[in-house]
Amino acid sequence: MAFSDAAAEVLLKNSARMTKPRQVILRCFDRVSAPLSVPEIIEKVCGKGRKSSSIDPVSVYRTIDLLTRLRLLHRVAPTGGYLPCKHTKCGIEHHVLMSCRKCQKVDEVGVPEAMIRSLHWYLQEHLNFCSDPHVVQVSGICGKCQKN
Repeated sequence: MAFSDAAAEVLLKNSARMTKPRQVILRCFDRVSAPLSVPEIIEKVCGKGRKSSSIDPVSVYRTIDLLTRLRLLHRVAPTGGYLPCKHTKCGIEHHVLMSCRKCQKVDEVGVPEAMIRSLHWYLQEHLNFCSDPHVVQVSGICGKCQKN
């Protein structure tokens, strides 16, 4: 199932209207392999000239905010770009975003809840830091870059 189809289902379940601009924004994430910045998203959905589309950039910002709150998009550090969630049941699974410092590729993987729960517990109890229970980001070097 394409990201846009899965995300549309979640939006409808959350009583969000499925407007034409939202459909266009969702489709721009269907074949994304690297995080997109908001300006990149605006360029993809509005074109280079604002006159080429009826989608207002403010609608793009609002839609990105909604998709992030519904955990359909992940904001990736350090760039601040957005990546579509590969898992449609984000309320259940925990994710790790692995960012390669060399090739900039970001992979999302599900991890056992017990591992993530231990990490979140440690951060809260020993460092007084309340982390996002949904996603953890790790920076490093991917296997492909290690071989090169």
